[in-house]
This record gives sequence, structure tokens and C-alpha cells, in this order.
Amino acid sequence: NVVKPKERKTRSSKKDVAVASLLVPEISDIYISGFWQGLFYGVIMLLILFNFVSFLLFDEKIYLAYASSLVALTAFLFFSDGLLAFFDMNNLQHIEIVKASFFLVAAIAASIFGSHFLKINTLYPKLKFLATGIFSAATIVLISGWFLENAQFAVVSNILASAVVLTYFITGVLLFNQKNYAKLYVLAVVFPLLFTMDYLLSGPLSLSFLHIELAHIKGAVL
Repeated sequence: NVVKPKERKTRSSKKDVAVASLLVPEISDIYISGFWQGLFYGVIMLLILFNFVSFLLFDEKIYLAYASSLVALTAFLFFSDGLLAFFDMNNLQHIEIVKASFFLVAAIAASIFGSHFLKINTLYPKLKFLATGIFSAATIVLISGWFLENAQFAVVSNILASAVVLTYFITGVLLFNQKNYAKLYVLAVVFPLLFTMDYLLSGPLSLSFLHIELAHIKGAVL
């Protein structure tokens, strides 16, 4: 049986339509996902800009600390979302060390913010020295990881930074009855870090208490 040219064109056109019908939902999902990602990062950039401008206007370091924490968390989410493809940086090595660095910066900035916002240094003066010591150790470990190109150092750094985050979380909860804005600090600053901590430690240590995904972290940041 010889297939006529018209029949061949009809069959090929049907195949093209079938393939296109399969690709349309996939392409639309990509556009929708890109829209929501762009919306999220746009809102976060506005928050960062607002706090940075407030720092310049009022000369209050508390705004700079909060903005720094947001910048570090946003960079962490940007890397975790795989958006480096837009800058042809998909082959960046030691991505785990990079993300651990952002998490450490976010934790340090959040602790500075908490110290000023809740006046923790006045209530618990020894906490500042404890946090400084742990953060110094985490920084040394992370620098060693960069030089030795070993991602296991990132895990140790994440654990150390998480210890300080948990300490400030407990401190904020203890201040609920004394300071009403302690609840705001825990919800707006510590919760995103707790979610990030759970996300980072769930892989290498299999210690996922909340089964956090990137969407949960983004929700907590907003």
C-alpha cells in the first residue's frame, strides 16, 4: 500500500498538533511559575529598598540589619530556585558552600537585629558573647570549606548557625509576656531562618522536622 502525499501531510500535521497540545500546558506552567517567582522577588526587593532607605533617612542600624538579613535570604532562595541559568552560571561549583554562606550572613544579621529590636544585650548580656563565639567558629569552618573545596564544612557551618538561630528563637519566645513586639520578631525574622535551617539540614543529616520546601520559606519571608 502506497501512502499518497496528501495522506502523509495529514498524518504529519496530526502528529504536530498532538505534540503541540502536549507542550502548551508545559510552556504555560513555565510562564506561570516565572510570573510568581518574579512577583515574589519584586516584593522582596521593595522591602529591602524600603529598609535601606529608612536606614539612610533615620540613621538606625536596625533597618540595615533587617535589610541585610533579607538580602542574604533572598540570595539563598535565588540560588536554590536554580535561577542562575539566567546568568549562565549553572556550572557554579560548591553551591552548597555558597548557600551556607548566605544562611550564615542572614543568621548574623538577624541576631544583630534582634539584639537592637528586643534589647537582648541588656536582658541577657552573655548571649552576645555566646553568639559571637559560635558565629566566629562557623565563619572559620566555612572559610576552610572554601579553601579545601569540601561541602561537608558547609554542613558544620549550618549546624553552628542553626544553634544561634534556635537560641534567639527561644529568647524571643521567653520575652512574649514582657514585650509584645517580641512576637513580631519571632514571626518576621526568626521563622524564615528556622524554615531555612530545616530545609538545609533535611538533606545531609536527614533531620527534617517540618518537611520544609522553598515555598514555605518564601511564605515565611513575606
